[in-house]
Amino acid sequence: MRIHLTTKLTAVLPGHGKIRAYLHRFKLREKATCICGKGDQTMDHLFFNCIKTREQRNLLKRWINKQMNLQDNKQELITKYSKVYSEFTQSIYFEQLQQGDKEDLRT
Repeated sequence: MRIHLTTKLTAVLPGHGKIRAYLHRFKLREKATCICGKGDQTMDHLFFNCIKTREQRNLLKRWINKQMNLQDNKQELITKYSKVYSEFTQSIYFEQLQQGDKEDLRT
C-alpha cells in the first residue's frame, strides 16, 4: 500500500507533533490538558473525543463505512483508510489547539 507521507502525518502517527501531551512530556508545556478541557491532549483524544476536532472527525466518519466504528482498532483504521486518515490529520490546525491559555512554549 502506498501512503502519501506529510509532515503532519509522520508526526501524528506515533503521537508526536504539536500536541500538548507530547510537549508536556519534554517539559515544554506545564500542562498536557487539551484546550477543550476534557482530558489530556493526546492524538487519541483528538481523534476520538475532542470537541475542537469534531468537524474533522465527522468528515472522517462520513468517508468511512457506516458500519465501521471509530472505537475499532486505530491501526486498522489507519491502514484501511490511509488516504482519508491523512486528510484528517492535514485538516487539524495544531497551532490553534495550542491557543486558548496564557501558557507559552518554553524555548
